[in-house]
Amino acid sequence: MNLIGRIACFGAIFLGMMVFSQSISLAEGSDALGGDVRCAVVGIKASESTNSAIRGAGLVTALFYLGRVDAQAPAGGQDKMITDELATITDATLHSEAVRCGNALSLKGQWLERVGRALSQGK
Repeated sequence: MNLIGRIACFGAIFLGMMVFSQSISLAEGSDALGGDVRCAVVGIKASESTNSAIRGAGLVTALFYLGRVDAQAPAGGQDKMITDELATITDATLHSEAVRCGNALSLKGQWLERVGRALSQGK
């Protein structure tokens, strides 16, 4: 696949991820917003790690969930939600949420792989 094809494939995957994420957000209701805020905080905390692998995974997690929070939260309320959660989250909650958020993000990654394979095969 040439460079233009790869860019188009990546763009289609990214767009699909955004549409899929938005449909999940709407279906889950307002409880999803609190969970997405906690996942964003998990990613932010992980992105502060001295371990480069954890830091990289944290950055991806933070960006993904910050996008979800931005799509669901009332205008201007995102910053306060994130900073409030950062100030109050406990280590125990952080660890349990990291497992939940990681599992959810892994499922999204598997879906993206399937979409990418289908696109590269011309389906």
